[in-house]
Amino acid sequence: MRNNSKQKVEKVVYFIVNHFGPDLETGFCDYLLLNTREAENKYPGIRNAKIKFVSVNQKLDDYTENEILHRYIHVDCGGVDYDHHQDGADTLCCSADKILLDLGIKDPAIFKISRVIRSNDLNGTAVSDAIGLDLFTIIRGANLRYPDDPEIVVEKMMDLFEDLYEHFIDVVQAEKDLDKLRVTEVKEGDRVFRIGSIYSDAANIVPVIRKEGGASLDIVIVQNSEDYARILKSSQSKASMKMITTSVCFEEIFASELGCRLTMKEILEELKTKNRIQGIPHWYLFKFRQLINGGPKNPDAPPTSLNLGQLLRCVINALKEQIRIEKLIAERKASKEMLETSTKEELVEPVEPVVDNVD
Repeated sequence: MRNNSKQKVEKVVYFIVNHFGPDLETGFCDYLLLNTREAENKYPGIRNAKIKFVSVNQKLDDYTENEILHRYIHVDCGGVDYDHHQDGADTLCCSADKILLDLGIKDPAIFKISRVIRSNDLNGTAVSDAIGLDLFTIIRGANLRYPDDPEIVVEKMMDLFEDLYEHFIDVVQAEKDLDKLRVTEVKEGDRVFRIGSIYSDAANIVPVIRKEGGASLDIVIVQNSEDYARILKSSQSKASMKMITTSVCFEEIFASELGCRLTMKEILEELKTKNRIQGIPHWYLFKFRQLINGGPKNPDAPPTSLNLGQLLRCVINALKEQIRIEKLIAERKASKEMLETSTKEELVEPVEPVVDNVD
């Protein structure tokens, strides 16, 4: 039986917690914790840690049992321990950077890897485009690590090529699905937002869309055959993810059984709380640039009740409202400036010229 109360602790057993579908940065975080002297100094015994997996934004609590403390260290899981998602979209720091700073790691070779990891995680830079972390470099490293065991090097290469094959099968499927992409514009005056929406089971559909000229899209909406969905914002776009999130949450609540029981006023009250805005009932705002619904990182989240057309309508309505609000703010600002200018002119009294009397 687990006991979370304060007890005498004779031993600490460490567990590293990752999100499902671990990405490159997650793996690098694990490497830093499992293989560096600095990590072992701070967390004695962490080299033997087991790795557990949770959905994004879930947390496992430490507990003590039989004088053994079970200590969970979360990496890249969403706002817990070594994570940067709570810092917002404009952060220059990734989860691995937090480990480097906290542990005081100063190895220059580690820093060279971390630069590529940071660029990939924050900016989406492809690892294959980065100098010093490509397939050839990895295989050369395997030969340096096992100079007398070429069999091990070949065995590692077989795993790499199997993984590459699976990746490119998915890329080929994404390229086929690209023909189904629908582009919708929301336009008001000079302001234009472009939205791409598509049904696809390919995990690489978004990178393929961007590669094939989709960089000009402000928003991309993807839904798969299991009804899991993603709404992604371009890093250059001025579209408001908060407004899109609110619109989607409103539609989810309105379409659910809860919506049948609540009045419109009560639904609006539901949207006012922070928890409702960020993830009710099935959504999670990830890095403030992506709205995700289930999928590899949230496998236990039920799929959305909305179809692709409804999601597109949510985004369109949100962007129209954003344009309307921005226009209203601009008009009020212009009106205020005109009023201030007019008031200043009225307050300035004309000064009559002084003329000396000459006899």
